[in-house]
Amino acid sequence: MKIAPSSLFVQTLSTDRFPLFLLHGWGQSSQDFKPLGNLLSSHAGVRLVDLPGFGSSPPPDRVYSSFDYAK
Repeated sequence: MKIAPSSLFVQTLSTDRFPLFLLHGWGQSSQDFKPLGNLLSSHAGVRLVDLPGFGSSPPPDRVYSSFDYAK
């Protein structure tokens, strides 16, 4: 199982300094982290990611388990 990085929705809030990727929990989306991401963006290069099937990322080609998401 591989997911093309280009198929995931990633919103870049800043690119300064080291990269910090904020990943949401089950049933949420990257928008849940936007207020925190805005606060952190002055200290890190913040990217908000929608996991497959959540928010603006397309659903996977099959049902994913939590182990699939971890991979």
